[in-house]
Amino acid sequence: MILNQDFKEYIQWLNEHNVEYLIVGGFALAIHGYPRFTQDIDFWVWTDRGKAVKILEVLADFGFSSLNLGSRN
Repeated sequence: MILNQDFKEYIQWLNEHNVEYLIVGGFALAIHGYPRFTQDIDFWVWTDRGKAVKILEVLADFGFSSLNLGSRN
């Protein structure tokens, strides 16, 4: 499976920051042998408060600082 460079970098960023996540959606189906055309990648992250803060920090560090989200979102 060929991943977009941004997807690769984001996954590496999540791993480096010890964020617990799952890849879901079309990419997950493709990994299991059921390819489906998609132009995005879907992640599921655990939603307790500490992990929410961590994922927001990772998103901001990766360049998504304009989301205007907090740990309550």
